[in-house]
Formats: sequence, structure tokens, C-alpha cells
Amino acid sequence: MASQEIQAPRWLDYLFHRHPRAELRAWGRRLRYFRFCKAIGGHANDGDQLLAALRYADPADLRQLLMQLDLPVAAVGSVKIFPSAGQVTLAGERVFVWVRTAPVPQLEISIVDLDNLYEVTGARRGRRRSGRDDTSSL
Repeated sequence: MASQEIQAPRWLDYLFHRHPRAELRAWGRRLRYFRFCKAIGGHANDGDQLLAALRYADPADLRQLLMQLDLPVAAVGSVKIFPSAGQVTLAGERVFVWVRTAPVPQLEISIVDLDNLYEVTGARRGRRRSGRDDTSSL
């Protein structure tokens, strides 16, 4: 996206429609592993999300990462694998997990509000009210 397009009022209205700049800046400083990702929108039928991307070097490294996160690793023959995508419980939260191989090998963990898949809401950030970041245990 060209620099001029990013500064266009329409883009800025879209970007900060639900969450003002100050709130997004605060999230950026407070979130340790996750970042806020604005939906592409339009016909993509996607939603805003909190996303963590954890790189892995090879299948053995991925297996180790999955085991550290206590995510299910299925045995297929003598090889242990993880489904390429799915919804799992991680640190008591329902999250979506994808194993990506391109452009870089990474495990992506996405948090969305299951009651409203199109935006990150206060319901997903509920633990913050008690002074604790809702992703600190992830």
C-alpha cells in the first residue's frame, strides 16, 4: 500500500473507527507476544484479531514449541505432527492456531471474540480490568 493511501482520511477513519490511536498505542506497549491486526475488510469476511507469530526452524523445533505450549501433537506413524489449523484451548482461552511454512515457518496464534468475530472487544480483554494483561499467560 502506497504511503499516500495510508495517510488518506478514509483509511485513517477505517483504522481508528473502533479503537482510537491512544488505545492501540497502549495495547502495543502492553502486549508482550500479541499484536493487534486490523481486518482487511470488504469482501474478505475477516475480522480484527490479536495475533502472535512464533518462528520455528524445522519440524523438530515446531514439535518442541507445541509441547512447550501444551498444544496437542498427534502421532502419525513415527512422526509427531500438529494439524495445520484449528481451534484449541491455550492457557484457558479458545484460540485459533495455524502452522505456516511460507513465507517463513511460523506458528500463528490468533485470539478473536467468539461472540463478535469481526472486532477485538472488551469481552476478550476482560482480564485487563483486574490489572492483568489477558495474554500474559499465553
